Amino acid sequence: MGRRSGIREGSGRVLPEGGPAGSAYAGSMLWLSSMFALVFTLGSLLLAIWALADSAFRKPAAFPAVDRQTKQAWLIINGLCVVVLFWFGVVSFLGLPAVAVAIYYLVDVRPKVASITRGSRW
Repeated sequence: MGRRSGIREGSGRVLPEGGPAGSAYAGSMLWLSSMFALVFTLGSLLLAIWALADSAFRKPAAFPAVDRQTKQAWLIINGLCVVVLFWFGVVSFLGLPAVAVAIYYLVDVRPKVASITRGSRW
């Protein structure tokens, strides 16, 4: 009885020479999808950090002036977004709403508050 070529795994089954997937294509696709997920996660985290930093440097009186929540509320909301994205990632039950809230702050609240302050953020 001749020995079969390939690599034996724990169950005694012989795997093809290219590994479990059998080709280098599967490994490169796994690398590509992992890099995409990493870039997406880090980009979302940086977006939330930007929203938190921006809300920290705006004048407190500007938020109620544009009929939005107070500065303290936005600091808490954006801080929670950063924590959720750091611990749970983007693709989670809380991650996607955290990204949506950060985008909402940057697209809707930030321009209105910036138009009130007109220069100085303190």
